[in-house]
Amino acid sequence: MSTTASVEEQKREESVAVPLPTNSSSSTTVNAFPHEEKHTRHSDIVRDVIIGFSDGLTVPFALTAGLSS
Repeated sequence: MSTTASVEEQKREESVAVPLPTNSSSSTTVNAFPHEEKHTRHSDIVRDVIIGFSDGLTVPFALTAGLSS
């Protein structure tokens, strides 16, 4: 099973340049393998921090704007 996994990893690591059809004289190439994004495991914490920070800034501003008018 590890042999199959290592073969698949090698296939992903190899980059194959494929020329794109263009109308201009410059040649453009693209990687044939899809882009893999690496995500963090802390997405819940980051989301809570961002929402809490925006809420912490919005509420005092809205309260101040409401009381000043």
